Amino acid sequence: MPVLNSSVCLLPLHLFFLSIRTTPRTGQDRLFVRSRFRVTSINPNHSESGWAFFGFGGVMLMLVLISISVLPALRITRDSLAEHMTTRTRSSSLVGPRARRWSSILLAGQVSFSLLSLGTAALFAQTLLNLSHANLGMDRNHVITVHLDFSNWSYSEGELPGLYVRLLERLKEIHGVQGAALQMCAIPGCMWNTALHVAGRPDVPERQMHGEENRVGATYFHTMGIPLLEGREFGAMDTTESQRVVILSRAFAQQLFGNDSPIGRRIGYGPAPHDADYVVVGEVGDARVDDLRSTPPPVAYFSIEQRPAFVGTIMVRGDGENSGLFSEIRQSLLNIEPDLPVTAILALNAEYEEGLSREMLLARLTGVFGFLSLGLAALGIYGLLSFMVTRRTAEIGIRVAVGATPADLYRLVLRQTLQILVAGILPGLLLTQAMSFVARNLLYGTSAMSFGPVLIATGVLIAVGIAASLLPAVRATRIDPIHALRAD
Repeated sequence: MPVLNSSVCLLPLHLFFLSIRTTPRTGQDRLFVRSRFRVTSINPNHSESGWAFFGFGGVMLMLVLISISVLPALRITRDSLAEHMTTRTRSSSLVGPRARRWSSILLAGQVSFSLLSLGTAALFAQTLLNLSHANLGMDRNHVITVHLDFSNWSYSEGELPGLYVRLLERLKEIHGVQGAALQMCAIPGCMWNTALHVAGRPDVPERQMHGEENRVGATYFHTMGIPLLEGREFGAMDTTESQRVVILSRAFAQQLFGNDSPIGRRIGYGPAPHDADYVVVGEVGDARVDDLRSTPPPVAYFSIEQRPAFVGTIMVRGDGENSGLFSEIRQSLLNIEPDLPVTAILALNAEYEEGLSREMLLARLTGVFGFLSLGLAALGIYGLLSFMVTRRTAEIGIRVAVGATPADLYRLVLRQTLQILVAGILPGLLLTQAMSFVARNLLYGTSAMSFGPVLIATGVLIAVGIAASLLPAVRATRIDPIHALRAD
């Protein structure tokens, strides 16, 4: 068992090293217009340093094992050899009540740390589940994102409107497509910051002017499933010759106009007279266009038909299972424009879940460590109780001889198991709550006092502990009192 424990302890070290090599980069890889999430691969050149980490862990483990082996050795050297050779009872002093008590205390500590590992894993698993089902303010389950890269495009912006019309018309002819719309700045992760002035209100604080902006096409909000709260969407009437219009999210409308209706109000990019260049024609619901964790930002949506630009994505809304539409969408677009720079076609939900790489990594690593520590605790309980049954064979034989039933022996063994579990679970709960407070910035939808995941981990630990004590309990019921007394 000590060999197994040592082997298992080395595994988390190697897993942790691998997790470092596969940690996603989130800084420079989040582009200004195109938000693509990249995960570094494991470099074969790092294998040598990987074994160095593994060797370092092995050396540290050996030092710990040697250190904790010194204490029993010191106890043996302090006692007189003559005293231990007098009787069998004295020779067993190393495994007497005091030694068993210390073994139980150490095992209770192992149970505490096992609960800490399991509870932390449960909290991160709950965080991952909460983020996966978070309300984004849009229908991410039925939307497909077609990514385009016009960086090497040889055509001018003046040719874009006609190309966009042909592409959208062809996409809407595909069976199973309910809508399609253009978008300049790809989501999630657009983060195109802007500042808007309100006509006739120079007193608006500057911090309330700031938000994000995007240029989108007609029927964009219907395609994305973002609810229209007031006014209208962009339509065919919005052209380069017509009055320039803008649609605000609720958060941006409240920043600029409070609880007043924004419809018909004028805004612009600069102070007067440029604070009245755009008319607000609609208000839509807030949406998490940055990532799953962030609160919905204030967003101003401008018409891409009025301000032509190279689009970053075409958003396509399907009526059900969208995976079968990917190849047909690509082929349809290339039939219209063979040189169209289509770089990727992905489900919008998958794009948001790409941002959960850190949460997935934490949930998996803590889950692995939690179950490893759970296995070690189970082995510890089994080993201690098996040792107890072996050392107390004569006592158990006497109990059976005077009329103890199998149920009495089960209670004898399980009572010690429950004492160990209770002594370990109570500190483990406090440690888990402390950990949830320390890691609160990594959690989502799970507060520092959320007991649901922790109670599940506690139940698993109790069940495993009782299961580990069943075999020693069964062995105790099978002891023959005559053989036990003769052996003593």
